[in-house]
Amino acid sequence: PWHAWYNVPLFVRAWNAVLFYGRYSKYDWIVKMDADTVVHAAALREKLSFHSADPSQAIYWENFNGSTINIPFNFLGPLEVFSGQAVDEFAKRGAHTCLVPDVQVQGEDAWMDACMKELHVKPETDFSLLRNACTECPKMP
Repeated sequence: PWHAWYNVPLFVRAWNAVLFYGRYSKYDWIVKMDADTVVHAAALREKLSFHSADPSQAIYWENFNGSTINIPFNFLGPLEVFSGQAVDEFAKRGAHTCLVPDVQVQGEDAWMDACMKELHVKPETDFSLLRNACTECPKMP
């Protein structure tokens, strides 16, 4: 609907590389950003520190209020934040639980949101993580 690419296989390959090298396990929070996203790392780190969410638990951050444009999820792809435990769950069970569809009808953000839910990774919510995320997006019917 947004003339977006159905990009799940590309992002699965990228996540597989992240998991293969394992460097993510040295960090509390793992951030996936789109190439055209700008983030101030220190400000994001400070924002996450103000929340009571425990990065040693399997959580991910819902970053957008989908009801504002009538979409059924609260997670958009420009900035995705996961705890190390959430990525561990994805590493352990994602390949068997979160299957890549043969025919894609969603982008990687909707796929990853559904995957986190399938893995029982707890969503935390901070809609201010992603500012101006979709102010130009048309409302969905």
